[in-house]
Amino acid sequence: MMLRVIFILIFSIFITGCDHYNYAVKKNDSPIIYDLYGKSPEEYEFYSNLYKVNPENIYSDMIEITHLNDVYNSQYGTPESTTRKSRLDFVLHPRTGVELVVPSVRLEHYSEKGDLYKPIKIESTLSKCVGNVGCNGIFVLHYADKMPQKIIEKVSFKIIVNGKEKHVSYIIPLELKFEYSFWDGLMNEIERF
Repeated sequence: MMLRVIFILIFSIFITGCDHYNYAVKKNDSPIIYDLYGKSPEEYEFYSNLYKVNPENIYSDMIEITHLNDVYNSQYGTPESTTRKSRLDFVLHPRTGVELVVPSVRLEHYSEKGDLYKPIKIESTLSKCVGNVGCNGIFVLHYADKMPQKIIEKVSFKIIVNGKEKHVSYIIPLELKFEYSFWDGLMNEIERF
């Protein structure tokens, strides 16, 4: 009997430590006009399309953001203390005729009071997009500090579409929400087999 209790206790601790809480935007409160992968019944979006070349096509060339998440570094801490990443993906084929104005790319995170969070690391492959029609690059911010339940994400960039400059800018209210657990990931892997 005692062995069973110890097993259940250890198992419970293991399970509760495997939940992933990431930042998401509530779809009803989102300023973003593009639906990520068609009409989804989910209330929150952990990834968002900021621009789509062809809004009618689900898999159109696009500019996508992964809101602050712990997906790639969850082994380093708890939901409250792990480092987080926010990532812009630019997936624009040269045939689309869209050019990214690289110096215009901005991604920042603020407290609800307006305090700017400083990233500990910035990654970018956007230099290869300078002066080129089409772009396949990333812009990633890494944060180490503990962040509150709610934050503001500000993102903006300019693109040239058919010779005309277009400014895309969003102020996105984010909340820390449960995204998935260890078991969700395990069940997805089992279903693949």
